[in-house]
Amino acid sequence: MSNFPKASEKVFYFAYGQNRDSEMIEAITGRKPGVSYEAVLKDYELCVQNLGQIPEIPRGIVARYWEGELNFKARILRPKKGSQVKGTVHLLSPDEWEMKKNYELVEVGWSEERPITIPGVSEGSQINAVTEVLGPDQEVERVEDGMDPNLSLFLNDREKTIQIASQVRREFLQRVKGEGQSTTGELKQ
Repeated sequence: MSNFPKASEKVFYFAYGQNRDSEMIEAITGRKPGVSYEAVLKDYELCVQNLGQIPEIPRGIVARYWEGELNFKARILRPKKGSQVKGTVHLLSPDEWEMKKNYELVEVGWSEERPITIPGVSEGSQINAVTEVLGPDQEVERVEDGMDPNLSLFLNDREKTIQIASQVRREFLQRVKGEGQSTTGELKQ
């Protein structure tokens, strides 16, 4: 049985880096998350990729939005026994999850969805969640301390990042509307 959420289920999304920011999630999904809490993901490390390390198709898309910004950087997780990453768990609707996947270029191979188990809000509880991890055969520029409380959430200009996320969401919704589907791919009535 798969730990991936069904298209009709809400998704607990473990966010790291800039997606921990509620304004960023609002830019991606069109609303601030209603439920969010901090959590620690064990056995993963927080890495940074530069533009040249992103696979070709997503790199072209990123370069278009960032207008060839050569200093573009992105955070990504990869498995590493004994490491930990502090993040924020957001509860997303199925449509919001699809918008988040679109923004993160999951479908074109930048990252892979990974089902994970993380601590819940009540002591001793665990929940099934999903996050993104480094795709196969990708390199990273560096590894960061995923537990550093002083780590800046944004590697790139915050305002420009939020503006691009809003633009990507609007374009996605226009594309989906033109196809006569909801964001989860079901036909609209």
